[in-house]
Amino acid sequence: MENDICKYCGKTKPEGRKPVKYACVYCGAEVDKDFMEKQAIALYGSLSTFGTQKLIQSLARTFVNAQKTRIACASRLTKFRPYLEADEVAVLEEIHSIAEACENDIVAKMKEATKDHLLWQWSENVKGLGERGVITFLGYIDPYKAETGGKAKSYLGLVPNKGRMKGQEHNVNFQAKGRFFGVVLNGVILAKDPTYYNYYLDKKAEYSQRQDLAAERLEFLKNTTNKLSKGMKHIDNMAKRATLALMVSHGAEIMRRNEGLPVDAYKSHRRYIAPNI
Repeated sequence: MENDICKYCGKTKPEGRKPVKYACVYCGAEVDKDFMEKQAIALYGSLSTFGTQKLIQSLARTFVNAQKTRIACASRLTKFRPYLEADEVAVLEEIHSIAEACENDIVAKMKEATKDHLLWQWSENVKGLGERGVITFLGYIDPYKAETGGKAKSYLGLVPNKGRMKGQEHNVNFQAKGRFFGVVLNGVILAKDPTYYNYYLDKKAEYSQRQDLAAERLEFLKNTTNKLSKGMKHIDNMAKRATLALMVSHGAEIMRRNEGLPVDAYKSHRRYIAPNI
């Protein structure tokens, strides 16, 4: 299929990002060294900037892996401690401590390496975002590729027709999408940040007044006994997606501003809302 061919390198897009020595900076297909370097210079301006971006992304994603390991060990200790031998408990506790230390070390190193980044300034104005929210942006949003807010949101499946659909291919990073919902959005909503929490409430109220959604809900409720599976739950999820889409657009714009890249495409949106920075 035509959509399976990368328009940048002309090769078939790989199904997964398998590690290769030299990869297309857009699709991850294996290419030769000279081609990758030409791509990197064209997109990032220099090989050093390319290297810095990839290092930051690698550190951020290593942090996510360490966090998952710590959480998994804590969960197993909580659920299965009564059924484990003493030496098995000791092993899990040791791995948990190592993962936790690794998390803290990566956070410290990333804060030092990116201490002047505008995202940290933004995080001070957004209640609930925190250092882990900033690291999530640094790990999954590439400001050099996110020329528009739409591209950043599309990568996370926050635009129409970007969900999981059987038989259809997609270029959405669902792991990153879950991370943004769990770490970025939930933290901000729980902290009731004045900007994004109020935007979430406004969207929820707006969607609850939509006649098409009301009709859809009534039709659904006629044929089900599960009253929570549609209706306000659906509206709540729509409001959360809209709020996260706004946050992703703001974060990507700030990241581009930090790199000295143009943000005119962001500001030209007909419903543009400036980030609080």
